[in-house]
Amino acid sequence: MTVTKQAYAKINLYLDVMGKRPDGYHDIKSVMMQVSLCDTVTVSRDGGEGIRIADMGDDLPVGEGNIAYRCADAFLRYYDLREGVSIRIDKRIPIAAGLGGGSADGAAVLSAMAELFADTIPTDLDTLCAIGSTIGADIPFCVVGGCARTLGIGDRITPLDYAPDCTVLLARDGSGISTPQAYRTLDNTYGERLAEDFGDFDGFLASLEAGDTVPACMRNTFEDVILPCHPEARELKRRMTEGGGKAMMSGSGPSVFGLFADAAAAEAVYHSILADGVEVYLCRPVSRV
Repeated sequence: MTVTKQAYAKINLYLDVMGKRPDGYHDIKSVMMQVSLCDTVTVSRDGGEGIRIADMGDDLPVGEGNIAYRCADAFLRYYDLREGVSIRIDKRIPIAAGLGGGSADGAAVLSAMAELFADTIPTDLDTLCAIGSTIGADIPFCVVGGCARTLGIGDRITPLDYAPDCTVLLARDGSGISTPQAYRTLDNTYGERLAEDFGDFDGFLASLEAGDTVPACMRNTFEDVILPCHPEARELKRRMTEGGGKAMMSGSGPSVFGLFADAAAAEAVYHSILADGVEVYLCRPVSRV
């Protein structure tokens, strides 16, 4: 038996890092939204034992270094299942780009395995999120999907029934940035001041709920420390802004997204960036299933 899932990229419409916790994680205030750029994840019960990830030649690890592998292993261990699975990941989401591709793949594996083993065990969304949270902070959101407010380390999730009705332009240029490294840079730059509230989360949420095509008060704390040393990301943000979008870096970067009320304007910027050989995608928000 085989199940195929779409693993959607995510962007952070709002991301305020609120300081480091005693357990080493960071508290955040965030609104995440899935977009239509996606990987395709296929999971099969193969009757053997162990976990096998197909080598697609895209530099993804095929063992325990792969988040999808660890999610499958955590699922099997949680339910004390001895049967093996095979996983194939057809990548489209750029790797190490701040778009949550690894977390999306892991969440897709959890959802697929819930279907594959439905004849053996009962599963529910909360349990899948709990399993995923042991692997990565963004996985529970990717399990829930759509647009959601996330607090804590990303594990306190409130799904939202509304999302901006806009065209989303995604672009990535330059080298990827390690998320742990980005957090360390924030800690070194702000220290205890990181816990201060520099944004307007309430204003952002009000704008989002009001149905503004491009929400007001968007923020990403990581821009403060990443953009000054990443000229490619700064240039992408400038081009999207001058082209009529509201642009911001996603997550710890280096990807930049632009929200456009005018689809034609987004397409014009898309073709301009594409002509320069930069990785760029036209997307739409994805509703929660």
